[in-house]
Amino acid sequence: MSVFVLENYMEEFLKDITNWWWWVSVVLLSFLMNLLASYSKPVLDKMFSRIGTTSTKRSDNVSKYVKYYGRSEIKNLELKQDINFQFILVFIFMTISFVSLGFSIQYLNRYDLTSKFIFYCFISFTLLSIVVALVFMKRCNELIKARAIIIRKEKSHL
Repeated sequence: MSVFVLENYMEEFLKDITNWWWWVSVVLLSFLMNLLASYSKPVLDKMFSRIGTTSTKRSDNVSKYVKYYGRSEIKNLELKQDINFQFILVFIFMTISFVSLGFSIQYLNRYDLTSKFIFYCFISFTLLSIVVALVFMKRCNELIKARAIIIRKEKSHL
């Protein structure tokens, strides 16, 4: 960004803070943020208290996968296909997130940010794609651990 663009934003900001609607919107937004924080605090506390129990939950998921996929050779092949499918989904969603990030950077470079809606849509879509990819990556990791356990059990029986 050039200095000229920053000066324009500064002048625009100084004009905005002299208007009464800007102050009203700041007060309303701070009130809404305070209200949102008070309601989200118990949810966040509960979510962060579960972090210690996620390792046991993950091992329960792995043991569940071992029981389901370890029954027969056909289920073992199904496990391999499921792992490959999860890898493909991770790749697709990470590609979507990088493309969306590229579009948002292009939009940022090409256009004036007076209409920020499209830029925020691209950024939101990028973050959503990354979160979905991480969820699939977590499941893929659990499936790989289950496959390793199944292979270890098969080798011990031989």
